[in-house]
Amino acid sequence: EHRMAMLEEKISAGDGEAQLNRMRLYAKEKMFAEMLADLRGSYQLFKASLTPDQSADKFFSALAELKLAQDNPSLVLELLAEEFVTAASPPPLGKEMVARRNDILSSSLSVIRQKKVKGLTAPVLGIAPLLEPEYLQHAAAQTLDASYRGEEDLPVLKEAVANGSVLAQLISVGPLSKAAP
Repeated sequence: EHRMAMLEEKISAGDGEAQLNRMRLYAKEKMFAEMLADLRGSYQLFKASLTPDQSADKFFSALAELKLAQDNPSLVLELLAEEFVTAASPPPLGKEMVARRNDILSSSLSVIRQKKVKGLTAPVLGIAPLLEPEYLQHAAAQTLDASYRGEEDLPVLKEAVANGSVLAQLISVGPLSKAAP
């Protein structure tokens, strides 16, 4: 109780590390919504005070620490799309941080395929602009195949092929041709 009050005070003063500490406490207590809010909030605090690479490093480290790529890969796709695709001004990352983000994407896509998680067509397409390396494009296309639910995913795939970014089109064509011969 006292510790939470102290952390709250530090967070109010803009301390991202304090928010990460509170995130860890929430994770231990299985308070998922609060943990997620602190993950997002700490990244915003870091972005305000650190370079894009330094803040991304903290964010990626927190994702790894929480084992989100293994335990909740669809959430990871959502978070990465939120911060690096649909954000008002996605941060410019250096090569090392782009490589780290690619590793997280690759792991998340792999877990989705292994667990055959259905219904993730939209989230996979949401990260399409981040799929510069060819190996990630192949992984995303295979993931679209593995997570395909049938009729309910067809309109999303058709829309991606018709009007999506080049990368969204690229990863959707194969799964769409199998889905709607």
